[in-house]
Amino acid sequence: MKKTFLKNSLFFGALMLAALVGGCVIQKPAATNQPVNENQAAEADNNQDNSSATVSMPVPATETDLSPQNNSGQQGKAVLSSVDNKTKVVLTISGGPAGVAQPAHIHLNSCANIGSVKYPLNPVVNGQSETILNVSLGEILDQLPLAINVHKSAAQASIYVACGDLKKVQEMQVENQGSNNSGAAVNTNQAVNLNQNQQTPNNNENTNQGQASAEKTFNITARNFFYSTKEIRVKKGDKVKIVLFNQEGFHNWVIDEFQVATQIINANQTATVEFTANKTGIFEYYCSVDSHRQMGMVGKLIVE
Repeated sequence: MKKTFLKNSLFFGALMLAALVGGCVIQKPAATNQPVNENQAAEADNNQDNSSATVSMPVPATETDLSPQNNSGQQGKAVLSSVDNKTKVVLTISGGPAGVAQPAHIHLNSCANIGSVKYPLNPVVNGQSETILNVSLGEILDQLPLAINVHKSAAQASIYVACGDLKKVQEMQVENQGSNNSGAAVNTNQAVNLNQNQQTPNNNENTNQGQASAEKTFNITARNFFYSTKEIRVKKGDKVKIVLFNQEGFHNWVIDEFQVATQIINANQTATVEFTANKTGIFEYYCSVDSHRQMGMVGKLIVE
């Protein structure tokens, strides 16, 4: 009996020892796999971070010059900006007929080879148009080449009056850099000329006057139906800055010969335009809203 009990005890003891040893053997792989899981978790976190980093950010606003077509004399700008994953298109054009709705669209291809309508826009009326397109700005720019085209009227839609090719932000930056470099070159030449003038006896006073007249600013107030300033005098080559404050009504400031115009603004708003007086003569500036010009809302720019 004792022998049988002893045998059974030894048997069960061996079984328990084997179970303990087996448990240890089983646990070891789990311990060696633990660093692998940590690395995988880190990689997963990195992937999540990368995916969140690549979430598309709002595309910066893009600005396009609208150039006259068919000798229309109409020109302006188009600004496209992102609004809640949609695109806001604002057109500002000068020289158009007052009160006439001028159809506008985003067309396929460029102005040189205009294609079919891709996105219709609200018509331009009195130089202004604003449209919200139910498509992101990034999607629109991914479809380039595209062009914004403005038509003469609904009845004469086959006649284009202004057009501009849409550009990506990178293209705009390259163009701006080129413009800045050109400006730097001009300033260098101006500095050389000024130094030469300073070397001439008794010319210091004239040189200082030349520097002061390089840019002239004129503050003009618009009322119904006249400007506070009826005459502006500048020298040929002067840079002219017009700051228009509208006291009442609905007005702008336009001068055709230099192809410049402010936006049409409401009461208590201000608009600014700059240009270079690069030719001599007497030129009329006026308000293009409705019949304001015919009612006497005009003035003279005299370039000597």
